[in-house]
Amino acid sequence: MKQTIKINALLGLMGLFCNYASAQNTAAFSIQGKLYNATSGKVMLMKASADGIGFKAIDSAILKNGSFELKGKIAAPEMMTLKVNGGDWSMPVFVEQGILKVTADLSNQKLNKITGSASQDQYNTYLKDQQQLKMDQELAVLRQKIRAEKDPAKIQELKQQSGTLALAKKSREKTWLKTYVAANPASVASAYAFYKYHQFDYEMSLAETDEILSKLTGEAKASLYYKVVEKEVLAKKALMPGKLAPDFSLSTKEGNKIALSSLRGKYVLIDFWASWCKPCRAAIPHWKEIYPRYKDKGFEILALSGDRNHADWIKAMDVEQMPWLQVVDDFPPGQMNSVVGGMYQVSFIPFYVLLDKEGKILVFSGDKKEVDAKLAELLD
Repeated sequence: MKQTIKINALLGLMGLFCNYASAQNTAAFSIQGKLYNATSGKVMLMKASADGIGFKAIDSAILKNGSFELKGKIAAPEMMTLKVNGGDWSMPVFVEQGILKVTADLSNQKLNKITGSASQDQYNTYLKDQQQLKMDQELAVLRQKIRAEKDPAKIQELKQQSGTLALAKKSREKTWLKTYVAANPASVASAYAFYKYHQFDYEMSLAETDEILSKLTGEAKASLYYKVVEKEVLAKKALMPGKLAPDFSLSTKEGNKIALSSLRGKYVLIDFWASWCKPCRAAIPHWKEIYPRYKDKGFEILALSGDRNHADWIKAMDVEQMPWLQVVDDFPPGQMNSVVGGMYQVSFIPFYVLLDKEGKILVFSGDKKEVDAKLAELLD
């Protein structure tokens, strides 16, 4: 199974949320709530910050015998979060214009209820896919058996069963998403379900993403969730094989700059990695075999580290002794995303971009086998 470390590439797009809201007409909403097992404290309505770092409070209220009311204005239905100050309880709620009523029990989330939000009702329908719920129950049973089992052979067998079922659930989730979107193309809940799925399924192809985007209409297509995914897709299309790779200039550990364009005339592999990424480190011996095989045939590797802590990066280089070019990405102050990682839409590592001698993209993939095959085709 391919091993990668997921990083949140969509954080850099979260500014769309703020820009979207400011460009739309707004309407008032009110959330009237009752929280059981929380008679005092402050309840807050939170939404994602424009910079993608954490959340910001839209409104807050002091609980009075568990009751509260929150108010604000909103341009279109949007998923937000209710949170009680000083605790770890939270509850997602699809906020839209009008009066919403919330009842919740801080000790039993099964009793939580939201009325007055059509988008919430529609999203709840999406979440209640019976096949996935059944698979969740079966996975829970398997996990219990794994914890209770003492025989190593049986544990391994149960883990294989669990892995197979988890893959089947993931496949079902994608099928159900497509089915739900096709049946509810104008619902903002459909756009949100797709947005949320797209955040965590980095193996969804551009063709599949385009297929789902093309089905969304009306309010869903106008939603901020559609726009976030659409922007990422457009950025990825600019990075497809045959496109000229975006240029950049980054520092070596000595402080010297290397520009990607300075390597024109060679086949260049950009290796996105980090010292803390175990799959990245595990792949290094493979590239140590590949590099000397093709180095004298016009091949170069540019290892691009995503380490914020340069000391960790330098220590890893000292340990690994990689004989190719090494640079480290830049992180603007207060930003989650690195500059070049964001430019190349890198959502997991290790990730590889192979360029031809003109700087055009040949391979854009997290699978080193694709790089191997293309190098063999070109240089063997």
